[in-house]
Amino acid sequence: MTVTYSDESSSNASSWNWSFPGGMPASSTDQNPMVTYNTPGSYNVTLQVSNAVGSNTESQVNYISILDSPEASFTFNSAGTNYNFFNDSDGATSYTWDFGDGEVSNAENPNHVYANDGTYTVTLTASNNCGSNTTTQTVVVITLPTAAFSADTTFGCTPLIVTYTDQSTTNAESWSWSFPGGSPATSTDQNPVVTYMTAGVYNASLEVSNSGGSDIFTQLSYINISEAPTANFSTFVNGSIVSFVNNSNGATQYSWDFGDGNSSIVQNPQHTYDDDGTYYIELSVSNSCGISTYMDSVEVIAAPLVGFSSDIAEGCLPLVITFTDESSDNVTAWNWSFPGGDPAISTDQNPTITYSAAGIYNVSLEVTNAGGSATLTQNSMISVSDIPSAGFTFDQSANTVGFTNTSSGANSYEWYFGDGTTNTSDETSLQYIYAEVGVYNVILIAINDCGSDTTEQEISITTTGLYDLGNFEEIKLFPNPNDGQFTLSIKGPSSNQITLSVVNVLGQVLTSEALDFNSGTLEKAYDLSDWADGTYLLRIQSGTSTVYRKVVINP
Repeated sequence: MTVTYSDESSSNASSWNWSFPGGMPASSTDQNPMVTYNTPGSYNVTLQVSNAVGSNTESQVNYISILDSPEASFTFNSAGTNYNFFNDSDGATSYTWDFGDGEVSNAENPNHVYANDGTYTVTLTASNNCGSNTTTQTVVVITLPTAAFSADTTFGCTPLIVTYTDQSTTNAESWSWSFPGGSPATSTDQNPVVTYMTAGVYNASLEVSNSGGSDIFTQLSYINISEAPTANFSTFVNGSIVSFVNNSNGATQYSWDFGDGNSSIVQNPQHTYDDDGTYYIELSVSNSCGISTYMDSVEVIAAPLVGFSSDIAEGCLPLVITFTDESSDNVTAWNWSFPGGDPAISTDQNPTITYSAAGIYNVSLEVTNAGGSATLTQNSMISVSDIPSAGFTFDQSANTVGFTNTSSGANSYEWYFGDGTTNTSDETSLQYIYAEVGVYNVILIAINDCGSDTTEQEISITTTGLYDLGNFEEIKLFPNPNDGQFTLSIKGPSSNQITLSVVNVLGQVLTSEALDFNSGTLEKAYDLSDWADGTYLLRIQSGTSTVYRKVVINP
C-alpha cells in the first residue's frame, strides 16, 4: 500500500522530519512524502517541524493499518449424513460455502445435511477488502443401511426350501444372515436359499453393513414348518364307557373307528359300548403334510347290574329265607349283607339265611366284575315276627271300667269281660259298663300270624247304679227282658229337657235324643226289635243327674 502524507503544520515551519516505521522510506525530510508499506500491520507515524526559533512534534499511534489477502481453511465432522463445518480461515471478513450438492451457505461455521450418499467437493471462499482465498476438501457421505428382507414362503411341510430376498437399502455392502433351525444356519449371501428339515416355528435375522455402520432386522416366528402327523392314543376303561386320550403329534384332523360300527371326529372322544368284548380301535390323524394311522385294542367289561329277590319276605321265628341273585350275567363275585341274619354275610350267589330274632331287616348285595361294581340295598325287606305278648291295665268307677291294652306284637285282640260279652276291638283304650254286681274274670287274647298270648285279671263290681233314681221320683221300664219293644215311664221335678241315650256295655252311644220334660212326666215307647240280642243300657240325663237302666233284648 502506498500512502502520500500531507503536511498540515503551521505555515512558519521551515523544515520537516518524518518517521515511518515499517514504511519505505522509513524517514523523510520532504514536506509531503510518499511511503510504501509491504508488510501487513499497524504502524505509527511521527512528524517534527522546525524553524529558527524551535521545533514541534506530533505522533499518530497505529495510524496506518496494512491488510493482507485472507487464508481460507476449514475442518469438519459428521454423524451419518449430518456434517458440521468449522471455519479456520485467517484474515477473512466474509465466507462463502459450496457443499458440492447444489447447496451454499454464508455462515461462518455451517451445518449441512446431505440428502444422498456420495462424494462431494466442499469449497470455502474466504474474503476481505484485500481479496479472497479458496480452499476445497472432499466429503464422502455414507448413510447407515436399513435391513429388510422377505421369503418366497413362510410355511410348509418338511423338507421346506425357502429363498430369502434382501430388501435392505441399496447402500448395504455386506450381509450376515441367521437361520435357527435351517441349513445353512448362517449365510453371507445377499439372497440365500435355506432348507428346513425339522418341524417347528423359527425366527430369521439379517444384519447389513457398510462403512457407515450396520442395522439388524429380525422377524420372529417367521417360518412355520410342519410335518406329517404321528397318530397315537391311550384308553381309560370304566365298565362299558371308554375314554380315549389323543396322544397324536402335529395333527389338525382326527377320525376314530371304535370297532363296533361307530366313529367320531372329536379329538378326545368318549364312547359307550353296548356289549362286552374286545374291540379294535383305529385312529387316523392328518394335517396339510400327510396322514398317520394308529390301531390298538380295548377289552370292554361293563359294570354289572345288581338285583335280587327272596322266596319269602315275612314270617314267624325261626324264619328261613332263600335269596336269589337276579343281577346281570357278567357278575364274578357276590357280597351279601344280612343284618340280624345267620350268617350275617355271604359270598354265595344264592344264600339261605336264618332269622332267629323278631324285627325288620335290610338286605344288601354288592356284585362286582372287572368293569366295576354295583350295590343294591332293600330297606325293611324282611319282617320277622314272634308270638305276641298280651297285657292290659284298668281303672274302675262303680260299674264302669276303662281298659288300656298294653300288649305288644299283636295285630288283633279278643276281649272276654266275664259276663258273657266278648269284643274284638284293636283300640288301645276301651270302656266297659257292667250291668250286674259281681266278680268278673276279664281275659285278653293278643293274636298275630305266629300265634297268641292270653292274660286275665279279676274285676269286682260292687254297685251298678242301675236302680238309683237320681233327681227323679219314679222310673219304670217294661217289659224287660223284651223283644226290643218296651216302654219307658219317668216322673220327677219338671225340667226344660232330659236326654235319653241307648249305649252298649262298652259305653258306645247307639242312639240319643233330647225330650221336653216341663210337665215332670214322660212316657216313651221304644222299638229296637231289629237290634242284636244282648244287654244294653238306657242312660237318662237331666241337668247334672245321670242314671242307668238295663235293657235285655232276647226275643
